[in-house]
Amino acid sequence: MLISAADSIQHTTYERVNNGKLTWYDLDLPDVINLRKSLICETPNRKFISASIADEKWPEQIPDRKTVLMTAAGVLYYLEESEVKNLFKMIPGRFVNAELAFDAVTPAGVKAANAKVIRESGMDEAAILKWGIKSAKVLESWEPGIKVIEEYPLFKGVKKGLSFKEKYGLFLADLLKIMFMARVRF
Repeated sequence: MLISAADSIQHTTYERVNNGKLTWYDLDLPDVINLRKSLICETPNRKFISASIADEKWPEQIPDRKTVLMTAAGVLYYLEESEVKNLFKMIPGRFVNAELAFDAVTPAGVKAANAKVIRESGMDEAAILKWGIKSAKVLESWEPGIKVIEEYPLFKGVKKGLSFKEKYGLFLADLLKIMFMARVRF
């Protein structure tokens, strides 16, 4: 089944989690935010921030920085480790009672993705993955006050509509902990 751009607007994460009380900020690079703005309207409870997650100034655009849940899906492994460290060191000083949920890949996963998925598919250097960690627990050593709340396999429970070969591949990815989800509190 194909979902048109107009239909997909009704299926963004914001629409799925909005309880009518939250304020949602979409943070992304300028070209992505411009595309979002062409498809989705900003509202008093949905705002757009045009910046890199590595830019230390984006938190200034969020007036209430208490009790914040941030998500970073498919983002952090495109950053250099120094940029990820800066982000994790910046958050505690800018937000109160904040959590970040994100997906991560191991160094072996970075190497495999770059060799197989990116280079063999003809993607350019901008698509190269840069950062990987073996465990989210490493983050606790980066900054006092970072606490890993949970870490779990990325593909656990993903089975619907997949072939046996695809299911087996995802099972192996989880078994070898190539990619995982993590949630940290600051």
